[in-house]
Amino acid sequence: MSPTFCPEDFFETAKELKDKRFPTEADLRTAVGRAYYAAYGAAKARYLAAQAPGNREIRHGEVGSIIMGVVPGPVIAKTWDALMRMRKTSDYVYDQPVTKQDARSALDHSDILLTAIRQADDASFKKISI
Repeated sequence: MSPTFCPEDFFETAKELKDKRFPTEADLRTAVGRAYYAAYGAAKARYLAAQAPGNREIRHGEVGSIIMGVVPGPVIAKTWDALMRMRKTSDYVYDQPVTKQDARSALDHSDILLTAIRQADDASFKKISI
């Protein structure tokens, strides 16, 4: 069964929220989260598509291992870590404002990860063992 939703669509939603004429802080916090989940979901979807049927369980924290396993290197690791921190701040830290610049930064980080995920070949996803 093929997916009915493309996680990369979250990226466009994040851009729309950030680009609103007068975004609320809730809009900006949501934009950061959607930018994160665009990369998260794209990596998870590519990994699951490359696996044998029935091998469908992965935990949330394992997606970072998938990304860094497919596209190794310090730039991707730092980009993923930064995006993850931004998402945690936007979701759980209410005494620190999330700004339009924070949402822009999350989108930039997500874009780097999405590009790397798109460019990785299927064999790279097949060889990942988590």
